[in-house]
Amino acid sequence: MNLLLGLAGVYLPAPFAKRRLDQLVAVTADAFRSSAPDVRGLSYRESLTAFAVFSRDRAESCLCLPGVAAAVRGRLFDAAQTMGQDLRREFRVATERDVASALRISYKALGIRFEGAGYGEAVIPRCLFSAYYSGPVCRVMQALDQGLASGLSRGGRLTFASRITEGSPCCRAILEPPPAA
Repeated sequence: MNLLLGLAGVYLPAPFAKRRLDQLVAVTADAFRSSAPDVRGLSYRESLTAFAVFSRDRAESCLCLPGVAAAVRGRLFDAAQTMGQDLRREFRVATERDVASALRISYKALGIRFEGAGYGEAVIPRCLFSAYYSGPVCRVMQALDQGLASGLSRGGRLTFASRITEGSPCCRAILEPPPAA
């Protein structure tokens, strides 16, 4: 097992999590062509809640404009893919189990429980964002999940089959390996 991922799975330093959350807020605001919410002075949990409300409101707004949601999804995917590539280097992700571990750690920091051991089925039985997002909003914001998975896995795909936000008891997804070179 990757030692860095093993340690991060046990203890993720608060400054690391806060820095990554701040980055997520910034890239999401940029994708929506909006100013980021001011999270200075907020606790980590308060910052996470502010992000959930901000991203929900922005996604709802873009869903009202033809063609805008697709453009936003593309920008969210690209930004999250870059974040995933950064995490891949930082955590020295090398195997499919490392990809799943890095996703689990990243999601845990965001109040999301991710269950998956590698490529194949992944289950998300609990998600902080499901209290804020509707199904359509979740479909916009899933581009972040898909981009992160792609960056961590060097081009793999995360495809959702069911969502908590659409009445399922959990989210189910398939994490596919990258295409063969």
